[in-house]
Amino acid sequence: MGKLTKIPDIPTPIIAPYLSTIEAIREIEEVRNKRRGDPLDAFMSFRDFYDYLETDEKTVDLIIAAANSSGTLDHGSLGGKTDPDHPATAVTVNTGAFGGILDGGDSLVQTALDTLDDHLHTAQTLLNNGITPDSGTLTITGAALVGGVSNNLDIADNGTISFNGTARIGWTKITANGVTLGDGPPTSGDTVSDLQTAHDGNTYEVAEIAANAGQNLIVDFTSVTAFNWVQILARVAETAGHALTVQLEITPFNDTAWHTYHVMKNQAADQNFENYSFLVPDDAAYINSGVVKVRFIHEMAGDANDDWFFDVVALYQ
Repeated sequence: MGKLTKIPDIPTPIIAPYLSTIEAIREIEEVRNKRRGDPLDAFMSFRDFYDYLETDEKTVDLIIAAANSSGTLDHGSLGGKTDPDHPATAVTVNTGAFGGILDGGDSLVQTALDTLDDHLHTAQTLLNNGITPDSGTLTITGAALVGGVSNNLDIADNGTISFNGTARIGWTKITANGVTLGDGPPTSGDTVSDLQTAHDGNTYEVAEIAANAGQNLIVDFTSVTAFNWVQILARVAETAGHALTVQLEITPFNDTAWHTYHVMKNQAADQNFENYSFLVPDDAAYINSGVVKVRFIHEMAGDANDDWFFDVVALYQ
């Protein structure tokens, strides 16, 4: 507290009417400056206030408690605690700078800083292990495991890929949308749904005719953006020496350009379905506005006693 100036006694003699006024002024001054009376009635100078803040923890605690109870410290009501100078301000998380890094759980400055710190440590760990982003491409130096501890994709130093545990390629199945019989039998009692599921007991049966072509079956797929694998399970009861060619139509579709990928031959003695599936390295050559056509054709004269049974024809991506 600053040093108080001493107030001299009231000089005498003094005119009586002024004496009471002067004594009242002196009374106020002495009480307000803590010379006498109740200390709670005293004034506080800025110097006194600074001294209290530095030395009197109880006074500071009382001030903070009183301010909190009255809400004067919580000025966040002016903007829902989003004003930047609020001591516990909410963090805006939908900005381009922090989108995908902070979320609704990072509502306080401290939690947001903790999250950013975790991301920085993760990024540093990746860098320390030779994993660096380069213009949108992830570059991994050395071997890497992607996935869990036991089930993962293993990328060796030489680029060889293998799987551990239950990890595997996740294929997406594209089912047949339509089926057309061309030069072969004009009708069939089966539908495209018989071609959509393997091992369900339903088959699509086609009988040859004694003419060229002995059979011409086309299976259509729609809304295709990409595929890598054509799955075919079928059983053939065919005259010896006859064969059924499996083809994909080349874009643009005009029913004249096809690529052959497989040949199905007689297995009259074997009534089990055979796997005639194959991989397609360049799918873009066979996708025409989302449509893919798989053809099974017997280009030579057929035999009316020959039958073809298809369990499933599907694409996988």
